[in-house]
Amino acid sequence: MMDNIVSAAIIGTGQASAQELTTGTPIDTLTSQLEPGEIERKLLLTAGLLAVYQQAGMRPEQAPDHPQPADPESIPACSTKVGHLLQGLLQGEQRELLPEALYRLKQGGQRLPYELLPLALGYGAQSKEIRPALFAVLGERGRWLGQFEKTWAWVAQFLASETLPDDAETLWQEGTLGQRSQVLTRMRLVEPAKAREWLTDVWKKEKADARADLLATFQTGLSSADEPFLEKALDDRSESVREISANLLTRIPTSSLMRRMLARADAMLMYTEGTLSITLPAEIDAAWQRDGIKALPKNNTDPQTWYARQVLALIPPTHWEERFNISPIALIAELSDAIPVKRNKMQRVTSRIVATEAEGETALGRLLLECWSYATTLFDSPHWLEPLWAWWCKNPHTYTVRDTFSIGIYSILGKHFPQRVAEQYILEQLVQGQSEQWSQVIEAIPT
Repeated sequence: MMDNIVSAAIIGTGQASAQELTTGTPIDTLTSQLEPGEIERKLLLTAGLLAVYQQAGMRPEQAPDHPQPADPESIPACSTKVGHLLQGLLQGEQRELLPEALYRLKQGGQRLPYELLPLALGYGAQSKEIRPALFAVLGERGRWLGQFEKTWAWVAQFLASETLPDDAETLWQEGTLGQRSQVLTRMRLVEPAKAREWLTDVWKKEKADARADLLATFQTGLSSADEPFLEKALDDRSESVREISANLLTRIPTSSLMRRMLARADAMLMYTEGTLSITLPAEIDAAWQRDGIKALPKNNTDPQTWYARQVLALIPPTHWEERFNISPIALIAELSDAIPVKRNKMQRVTSRIVATEAEGETALGRLLLECWSYATTLFDSPHWLEPLWAWWCKNPHTYTVRDTFSIGIYSILGKHFPQRVAEQYILEQLVQGQSEQWSQVIEAIPT
């Protein structure tokens, strides 16, 4: 049908006759009514009519089946005011408070409002630790939405483990340590208070390794309601149990342990009249050790920085912003200047961030950056990521803070960036020639 039209367009309408502009379809009846001298107009109208005619004769593709709608909600959404507060937390404001806020929302028998579900699901895709708390307040619509986006697939994992096995209590009482840990984790997801009751009942009967493994399940569904149990565990005979308990308490921003850590950190770090100074602790007492501050190793000859590092690494970076009323970029820039340091409350020395021990100076600025970097990943403080990562990309270093990191800091920070952001930043650094360790930095790109 179209061949005649195409041929006429190629050879020109001057060489085509009206007979050649037929299509053999009902549209020829319409085009035959045109004035005979308007061959160009007839060609264009015929082509247009034929295109519409062919489309009208096509069958549409089979529409996909409609997905089953979400089940009706069984609990109400929170108030608009609470929703606004949660939105701020999900967008990065005071993120260390988010677990407690979600726990209180669940305890109040409420769920997230629908408009916050995409934000919450996306947050869960980026942070594994918060998923149990988020899942508990998604409601039916949130769980239903999880199937429609690849990065929200974490919801399905919780749906699969939401139902306890019929023999859950038997497994808890008679199973292997691995089985008991697994069923306790699932109980923490469904009913944290019940799981805590289970462990309380058998706590004194368990061996040290079992107490440590079972206590570690509290990272699922962790909330302020767990604090009394964890506080008692700080006095356990087992070092592993004490360490796990202390680490869990640092994730409860309102815990007494965190208040004690904040008081210690505030006594160390001061910022007055545009000057950042640090007072190093000369020694620690039993209360510090009870809260998880480790004693000085035999091969370490600098106890002050050893103790300070352990405390400062556990302070949410947002605390310093609020206390000093200064942005992360400005605070990090301050470390390029001399930092007054007090040792043993007697001597006052000065340290520069670029100094090394070989030069006879103590790199206290680097110590602070190491601690802030650790805390940024621990407390998920996104607006600290880029300024810290930028500094470490230019000043690569290998270090250890609280027995957690022992590789390049920029690699650790880089894994918390969205891939697109990390790639763009590294590209800019390469173009500007500012990253000497570019091959290692590229390895830090999240995949």
